[in-house]
Amino acid sequence: MKSIVRYIKRLLAQPSTIAYDYRGELENFFLHLGTHYEDAEKHLREATGGDCLYFRSDSGQQLEALIFSAISLYKRDVRSILEIGTGRGDNTVILASLFPHALLHTFDLPKEDRDYNTLAWRKGGEENTFTEKIVHERVTFHEKNSFYMLSETLPIFDLAYVDGGHSYPSLAWDAMYAYNRTNPDGFIVFHDYNRPNNDPTRDANHVKDLIDNYLRNIVTEEIHYLPWSGYDPEAKTCLLIKRH
Repeated sequence: MKSIVRYIKRLLAQPSTIAYDYRGELENFFLHLGTHYEDAEKHLREATGGDCLYFRSDSGQQLEALIFSAISLYKRDVRSILEIGTGRGDNTVILASLFPHALLHTFDLPKEDRDYNTLAWRKGGEENTFTEKIVHERVTFHEKNSFYMLSETLPIFDLAYVDGGHSYPSLAWDAMYAYNRTNPDGFIVFHDYNRPNNDPTRDANHVKDLIDNYLRNIVTEEIHYLPWSGYDPEAKTCLLIKRH
């Protein structure tokens, strides 16, 4: 019965999915960076060998990888990257591949953290695969709560990707740490804006509230609202370019 309900929901969602021109939205932003959708797609394929969800999906999944690719074509001098929320390590690998001269610091929760079971994605049999992904000479995995980033000796970053805890207070300290530790002309990317939380075992999603009601009133930079996927026109990946 549940499978039938899910099938009906997918059918009902199809018209809006077809009408959603996520490629056009991304193309408009990529033109702002002096590149094109097709160029970013080609570069992503070359850097990753096509081994990422974006190329395996027919519904525009993992569009953040394409955004990273466009950034790498625009900003050739990226030397340091911060990733908050390593997850399964998929985007860690993509970032390391797209920015071959950058050192990447990525943070995720240790197993003994009180929130590990509800927030961490690397669990069960995926642990070995995860370890293989992040073993890279330019990647430093910090297995600790991002609250402790302040006690770490870290560089100033050229690119920061915020995809850790999506609820307060962790979301707020992650966002402000990333903003204040990013170089002028650097990029700060926020994932999962306006994403519904359909899993009661995971934290609430306050990304939209943080960006719309707090961050937008603090920073002077324009916040770009980019497509999160090809099947959810309401969800966004948000991006800003740090000013001098």
